Amino acid sequence: MTNAPEFKRQCATAGSAEQEALRRKRRQGSENRNMAGRLQVRFDTTKLRELEAAAGTKLPALIRQCGDLLTELVPVAEQQGIDPVELIRRTAASLLDRTELLSA
Repeated sequence: MTNAPEFKRQCATAGSAEQEALRRKRRQGSENRNMAGRLQVRFDTTKLRELEAAAGTKLPALIRQCGDLLTELVPVAEQQGIDPVELIRRTAASLLDRTELLSA
């Protein structure tokens, strides 16, 4: 025979798990709606193929992350009077211990 308080607790736990799943689903929907913006740029087809080969399936996520980085970096670079792309190149070259800057 089932203990009544234990049964109620199990039902409440199951209900809260379902509620949490529903909340997660709603959040995912709003995240998807927020990701509806599109960016279209012209890019050299040879370089694009090289980029796709190097990044593979990670390319869309990498592009989004670069966009997030630029959103934070551009205002700071402008305040300091530095070109954001040049700043990224110098930083990358420094971190990679390269004396020559990465290609444009």
